[in-house]
Amino acid sequence: MSLRISGLTKRFGGLTAVSDVSVTVEEGTIHAVIGPNGAGKTTLLNMLAGDLVPSAGSVAWRDEDITKLSASARVGRGIGRTYQRTALFTDKTVIMNVAMGELAETGGWRFLRPALDRPGLRGKALAALDRVGLAGMAEARAGVLSHGARRRVELAMVLIADPALLLLDEPLAGLGPDESRQVIEVIRALAPAHTVVLIEHDMDAIFSLSHALTVMDDGRMIATGTPKDVREDPAVRAAYLGEGPSVWGEEVP
Repeated sequence: MSLRISGLTKRFGGLTAVSDVSVTVEEGTIHAVIGPNGAGKTTLLNMLAGDLVPSAGSVAWRDEDITKLSASARVGRGIGRTYQRTALFTDKTVIMNVAMGELAETGGWRFLRPALDRPGLRGKALAALDRVGLAGMAEARAGVLSHGARRRVELAMVLIADPALLLLDEPLAGLGPDESRQVIEVIRALAPAHTVVLIEHDMDAIFSLSHALTVMDDGRMIATGTPKDVREDPAVRAAYLGEGPSVWGEEVP
């Protein structure tokens, strides 16, 4: 079973943001989508999550065509996602924020305080926090957390529902080296229990984390394969590098 993307295309009027992307993401792997700004990466992720309807092409998850399913319906198929911008209730506790990850699907967040008294939900929220290394901060206000810790809380908010497929949009954005390392280790531990598709600009992180990569440029897929394959692909070097130094710290021959 896998995530199969076939000919996926998105047009906004006369602009084609994503054009004819086809790739298979093997289940239980970490698959990165990389490319320069404006390459169409987030648009692709939004179509996978159901936040955008494709202009053409299809998406299949675990042998089911989910192309026309809404974002909420995809959550019910075990698909969760994070966004580029952190979005926590900073005046609420960390554990309340994580519980919202599950309660928001049913509208139960309106009764969040009583709901947290239920042993089942509190236990699940604590377990999700433990997976991201923040169980000890459960009762802290989210507003006092560092940016990196907020990123990990957002991951816990998705993990509480135990999704099989995780779509992560720039999880390391704005983080310093120490916080990046913490988030990297959390993501690394997700596979093989979860399939992960992530967008990220930190090439060191991408090549240390990913089992496979897809490279986009100007809305098109120009390469896909193992990290070694992508490093050596002439089209990738040309799109990223020109005549200058490589994005992965090498000099172009």
